[in-house]
Amino acid sequence: MKTPIFLLTVGLCLGAPLHLASAGSLSGNVIYDGAQAGSVRLDAWQPQTDNKSLKLDGNGDFVNVGAVDLSGSALSVEYFFRGSSLQSAVRQQDGGGFLVAGWNGQHIISSDGSTNGIAISGVVTDGRWHHVVLTWEQGAADGFRSYVDGELVDSRDGGSDPIPDIGDNLILGAFQGTAEFTNGELDEVAVCKRVLTPEEVRAHRLGATKAGKEALVGYWNFDDDTATDLSGNGLDGEFGGEAAIVEAVVPALSPGFDELTLDVPGSFRFNDLPDGAGYTVRAFLDADGDGSPGSSEPSGVTTTDVAGDTTSDVILQGRPSITSQPQGASIVPGSSVTVTVEAMGSAPLSYQWRKDDEDMAGANEASYTIAAFAEADEARYSVVVTNAIASVTSEPAFLKASVDGANLAGNATYDGVQEGEVIVQTWIPKTGNQALNVDGDGDFAEITGGEAPIDLSGDEITVEYWFKGSSIQSAVRQQAGGWIVAGWNGLHILSNDGGTAGISAGDATDGQWHHVVMTWKRGTTDGFASYLDGVLVAARDSSGDPIPAHGSPLYFGAFGGAGEFSTGLIDEVAIWRRAFSQGEVQESQFTTLTGAEDGLAGFWNFDDGTVTDLTEQGFDGELGGDAAIIDADPRGLGSGLFQTRSNGVGAFEITGVPKGQGYLVYAFLDANGDGKFQRTEPSGFASDVVDLDDSVTNVEISLTEPPFIVTEPTEIETPLGGAAEIAVVAAGSAPLSYEWRFNNEPLVDGGSISGANSATLTLSDVTADNFGVYTAEVSNALGSVVAGALLSEQVSGFPIAGTVTFDGPIGRADDKALVLDGDGDFVETPITDLSGPELTIQYWFKGSSLQSAVRQQSGGWVVAGWNNTHILSHDGVTDGVAIGEGAVDGDWHHIALTWKQGSTDGFASYVDGVLIDARDSINEPIPAHNAALYFGAFQGAGEFSNGMLDEVSVWSRALSASEIASGYQNSLTGE
Repeated sequence: MKTPIFLLTVGLCLGAPLHLASAGSLSGNVIYDGAQAGSVRLDAWQPQTDNKSLKLDGNGDFVNVGAVDLSGSALSVEYFFRGSSLQSAVRQQDGGGFLVAGWNGQHIISSDGSTNGIAISGVVTDGRWHHVVLTWEQGAADGFRSYVDGELVDSRDGGSDPIPDIGDNLILGAFQGTAEFTNGELDEVAVCKRVLTPEEVRAHRLGATKAGKEALVGYWNFDDDTATDLSGNGLDGEFGGEAAIVEAVVPALSPGFDELTLDVPGSFRFNDLPDGAGYTVRAFLDADGDGSPGSSEPSGVTTTDVAGDTTSDVILQGRPSITSQPQGASIVPGSSVTVTVEAMGSAPLSYQWRKDDEDMAGANEASYTIAAFAEADEARYSVVVTNAIASVTSEPAFLKASVDGANLAGNATYDGVQEGEVIVQTWIPKTGNQALNVDGDGDFAEITGGEAPIDLSGDEITVEYWFKGSSIQSAVRQQAGGWIVAGWNGLHILSNDGGTAGISAGDATDGQWHHVVMTWKRGTTDGFASYLDGVLVAARDSSGDPIPAHGSPLYFGAFGGAGEFSTGLIDEVAIWRRAFSQGEVQESQFTTLTGAEDGLAGFWNFDDGTVTDLTEQGFDGELGGDAAIIDADPRGLGSGLFQTRSNGVGAFEITGVPKGQGYLVYAFLDANGDGKFQRTEPSGFASDVVDLDDSVTNVEISLTEPPFIVTEPTEIETPLGGAAEIAVVAAGSAPLSYEWRFNNEPLVDGGSISGANSATLTLSDVTADNFGVYTAEVSNALGSVVAGALLSEQVSGFPIAGTVTFDGPIGRADDKALVLDGDGDFVETPITDLSGPELTIQYWFKGSSLQSAVRQQSGGWVVAGWNNTHILSHDGVTDGVAIGEGAVDGDWHHIALTWKQGSTDGFASYVDGVLIDARDSINEPIPAHNAALYFGAFQGAGEFSNGMLDEVSVWSRALSASEIASGYQNSLTGE
């Protein structure tokens, strides 16, 4: 990419410097000999002198620039940022209104969408410098825009109301100087009351901004070690907390900055660089395609002087990263045990094993073996993996002596085609265990006991529970103004520490039992931490503010008993008044509590069929909605879960299992390598329980799997009178059975049809009546799966759920497509019931906003097009599946939503026949919302689409990928 030359003299909010091109160039090769693949991103720049930035540590730091009126019909906010959280980078907020350029990965304005703003790319928190811009124009198409590094990231139409005068101070780095602090560095902050054009945004990214331009409200570059406003408007800032000015090199502001992308490692060339000394060339291999250098992605840096045509190579090296963690075990004394780590990164890799955080002499291989384990060897074992670039430390593996233990061994068999490690587990089910069952639709438990609501305030807390289900939206929640929520949108959140910008809770919603833990300790490095099944998921430094008393009831499974309901089973809820260490978390995973343990604020295990607090504090609860307490078996609860891994099927041995009666033995083949069972992976239980009075060596487990599609049937076109074969390739435990259907009606052999119950369906002497959709249901004893294909000369015969005509209250339309201008236009249809186990909505769209392209809503909702997602209220609420920003680029696109109850990837989104996003669907049907289906609006009253709609179709079944692709290429008839 050639460095642009900008000569900007009129109408700019801020100016950009004039870079004069020279004849210099910098070329070379990007050299990489590792196994990762992807594009290579490079940038080059000269050293920058005398630049400074504002440093904010995320713990009480900010700059107050005073009261300012930002009201009006247009606004732009821009800055450079480097750090981990821009939670309140530039923020003005009073009790009712707000304008925040950087909040939870969004720009938000209270008068336009409230907290439903526009996205900022996640790349901005990767620790590199990035140019971040918000622009807003009242009532304009794509008037609300977000740019990162000069490129448009997200946009939607500007709201019809002007920005009000919020009437409070403008703060850099915090919410009113009291909370939601930014963590990182800010530079070149500018605010002006007009909209920067895309060309100006790109220009500002490449040059230091200057004061004195039209409509500039405030400008702070910090280069004089103060927060002086260089706009001349006198908005000089006052420092709060430990905010400081530091030296900073911002590459894009440096002379000669340029950037390139290569498809693969190889030769590169930067042209037209000014001659100069000390150029830096930085490159990384973008293996995951997110545009940001990940910790495991190879990178390299070189420096050189540029004088004329210059050559310099860049060598990419990968940091070490752990690909397989060492595993803990319980070992019979005298037995041999080996702990192993698998790592990747640029060679050579070196290893240093540690015992309870102390280096062990001579333990310098990828595996460490103790030949005869003794009680003195009980410890946490971890390994530091190092190369020339960096080091990484594994998770600790706990090795414990099983004094009264035995070995459990046997053989796992499997005759299928999947490959991977086999994980074998054994445990004794807890007798009489019960759990709280909440169905996601009004169910909860409210903790009502005690003279006052439970007080969880203080400097430390741990919340732990077992969960099995599809949504932990409010698993453990206390909220009234402020909040403590251990499970919300995949996060743990605290209002006193980051607000809704919490830490990941991990994937606990796969339908398996998981031990979920949140720990927090005030003002501590990695003091806010999350664990899943004893493994650290996420951690960050905690704030210096204590948890306040929220003065509200505690709920399991709901927000205040009124919304945001959990779906699944909750068990063994324990809240502690101290923060557990990682070792304590791992030990607590299989520890049966009594309620008498020191430090417990409350403990509820539901085993007596009630919500009784088993501590002496008596915070008992009551069930709400249809919540119930039912029998449940979290694996290992009370006895411990013991497991081993093997390279594949065959012999296995679990050592050091405590002797006992009634062990269940289970195994699965970990085909995707994530260490967790997936529904499509082979699995099985031993046919009998095992009494482990002594070592057992003859346990047999047969792994079986439900059917899955290896190769979908291909789309076929055949002439009238011709023949056709439609084949599906499936795998799964034998025997597999097949049933072909035509337009959802079962087929039988006879006449022109043969193979109706085999893998290949044959049609002879094809007539027009044979054209349509053919699906094959493949079944075995464990389940079934459906694949489909289209046989066509002309598409017909699809069972559409409703016939839609454009005869409602249309604002403007022509004879080919429905035209919606985003300002009050819509169609109201007579369709009111989309309930059931399956649904497909597809349409063609051309425009800038499909906010409510096809929408049914009354309490609950079905929306095929909302903030670039498809959403269903009963499945994820507003956490739907992505449509992608390319659908609103002004060209025609085919959009499709498919949903099938309780299915792997059952909630899916397609654009132009290509799968864009998918996730597993919940096992509940779409309810009847009893409201009209609209095209282009929310009930004809708001959130209007802007563009053209055509070929809208609604189906009472989930179309296959091949049918969607066909719909992209063909027109329907409505029959």
